Amino acid sequence: MKAKLLFISLAVMGLSACSSVAQQQAQSPKDWYVLSLQRQFKEDSQYNFQGTAKLELGKASEAVREKMLNQKALHFSDDETQPENAKKKAEKDETTSLILMNHFENSLSIPYSGAVDLPHGKAEMAVEFRYQTRQSMVSARLPMQLNLKDKTLVVDAAAVSSFLDVYVADKTDGQLIQDKLLRFSVPEKLKPTFPLDDIMAAFSKAVVDGYRSLKDSDYSELPLDETAKKLGASHRVLLTMKSRTDKYALQPVMAMSLSKQMAEMAKQPNVPEEKVKVLELWSKAFALVAKQEQPTKLEKNIAANSGLSNIPTLNELYLARNGRLLASRTTVELPAKLMDSITYGRPLKLVSFMELKYTKQPTFMLKPTAENTVEAEKVFPAITKEFEDFDLTKSLDNLNKVLENKE
Repeated sequence: MKAKLLFISLAVMGLSACSSVAQQQAQSPKDWYVLSLQRQFKEDSQYNFQGTAKLELGKASEAVREKMLNQKALHFSDDETQPENAKKKAEKDETTSLILMNHFENSLSIPYSGAVDLPHGKAEMAVEFRYQTRQSMVSARLPMQLNLKDKTLVVDAAAVSSFLDVYVADKTDGQLIQDKLLRFSVPEKLKPTFPLDDIMAAFSKAVVDGYRSLKDSDYSELPLDETAKKLGASHRVLLTMKSRTDKYALQPVMAMSLSKQMAEMAKQPNVPEEKVKVLELWSKAFALVAKQEQPTKLEKNIAANSGLSNIPTLNELYLARNGRLLASRTTVELPAKLMDSITYGRPLKLVSFMELKYTKQPTFMLKPTAENTVEAEKVFPAITKEFEDFDLTKSLDNLNKVLENKE
């Protein structure tokens, strides 16, 4: 009995210690956010997930609505139209626009689900585009499974395979897909030039480096809501990226982190000479990607004038006491400059909510075998030629030349 009590006491102390360590690591909202990302590549790297993305139409202030109505009235006014009639036309246009927007808000959705099993190098996602009313439903789903070990991507293209087969039968001498899965594979001779295991090993640090580089003020702690209580979450953390500038600040840091790690791997002792060359090439590739992520003056001007320079993105994480990610909500506010003429000042958002279920054996929808799968190179013979002609060194040189002339 004493031994049992001692065991229970030690277990409780161990759990408390783990919780304490996690809390010491994560003091600020930024710390909690980064901790959850780190766990996704380590102890929380096996799970199933499901979620839905939908449009959400908000409310406009009366002042903003009136401003949009007046602008529309000016558009409708001419020498023969009285101002009051132009205003009525604008109000009628507002009514018809909102009928359609409310309809799309209620009938369009993008459900998605999938599985992640990083220890075994597998990930799967099925995205569905759905239009549904009380008496109608149209949907198309595209499941995809990535296998990092085999360097393959398997797609269930049943939603469009008949149309693809028409093209194949008419334009190529390829094999028809019919009811089979479609597998894209990296050719054996090119596999050594795609060190996916090394890239994935470096990706965890690159992601953390990227999100740590953002300002502390971009992160905030939110009060627990009903969703948090339902999930059993202890923390609700928000990352607000207010513009494309924030995104441009994140991506180059991640790419440069990958570049540096690839270079460090190439310098390790006992690395075969051929692999050293490959790692150095990928180090150069990620450095070029980091350079490419910087917008030109022309791109900045286009984004500013179109409203695309100001697209707030809100990433909201629901976390357990130890930092485990339980669910996330991502909100993208569509640019007012593009949408106000349709929504009359009402904010239009794309909102995605995803929930995760952790398990040591994630459930995968696609189960490819030799019998139920056709190789993409047999369906599209041109793919084989493209791969045969692929040269990583030449591709990087061409990319570098493009970037040098980007301005």
